Amino acid sequence: SENSCRWIFGEGTGNDDADAILEALRLAGESGMSGTEISALFSRHRTAPELAEAVNILEIASLARRESISGKGRPTVRFYLNDASTPKEPAK
Repeated sequence: SENSCRWIFGEGTGNDDADAILEALRLAGESGMSGTEISALFSRHRTAPELAEAVNILEIASLARRESISGKGRPTVRFYLNDASTPKEPAK
């Protein structure tokens, strides 16, 4: 049903910032994006709460996911496009 809704109503979320992040995640591919990279997408002209809201919209809609990557020091959080949100070519 999710795919049907996307086909009927398009890929927009109704939130311009979430839509911009979604497109950037598509372009980023498997490398995903950090919170800093997402903030840079808007030339740092969005507040942390505005960015959190946009990312939450994508996560609730199962369009994106966050992953915590452990390493030295504090874990890094990266955001990735969910497979289901990648546009598929129509069957011929």
